Amino acid sequence: KSIKYFIKSVLLCLVLFICYVTNFAKALIPFCSAKGTNSIYAARYTPLIRNDIIQVNTLVNYLNSLTKDTDKNIYVLASGSILNCDILRKVNMPASFNAIPSMENTCDIDLRDGFPTAFLNTDYIVTTTPVQTHLQTGQEVISYLADYLQNSTSYIGRHFSKIYEIELDDNIKALVYEKNSEFLKEDLEKMQQYYTQLYPNEDSLFKDRIHF
Repeated sequence: KSIKYFIKSVLLCLVLFICYVTNFAKALIPFCSAKGTNSIYAARYTPLIRNDIIQVNTLVNYLNSLTKDTDKNIYVLASGSILNCDILRKVNMPASFNAIPSMENTCDIDLRDGFPTAFLNTDYIVTTTPVQTHLQTGQEVISYLADYLQNSTSYIGRHFSKIYEIELDDNIKALVYEKNSEFLKEDLEKMQQYYTQLYPNEDSLFKDRIHF
């Protein structure tokens, strides 16, 4: 009995090992994807591939040309999978971990990062249409500002001019805006009022950061 039990145990382990190996191959190795096995094995996973690397690099080169040998800076209003500040900053890894030295850090999440003071003083803004965020809610520090920026008649958009655009993956367009006038006191009051109404108990993250 002990011998039979041992043999059964070995055979069972062998079967489980074969299933594990074939499941791994089916999921991760491109040429191991036989038809009719989807109901048995895991779904196949393919590596993420961008088809717009040339366009992203073109955008990076353009942004650097705007600020080369100047003290001007750039701010990004986008945090999606197609465009965010990390994608732009690290597009040339491992050769460079900071492809755009003049780019400010982005505030992405309202209650984690608060209002982006850099937005008030930046010279150039990069955003997208449609606006790119990675959460469904809680990113008004991106979506609200980006929406009003792209409306040239709004109290934010009237201070900027669109100077460049380029299409990226998934029909996302990257847009570059140049600031052509300073915000007025009434503009800052509107921003402050909006975020105060949205987050009435978070003055240190919003109201106190919008000075006028």
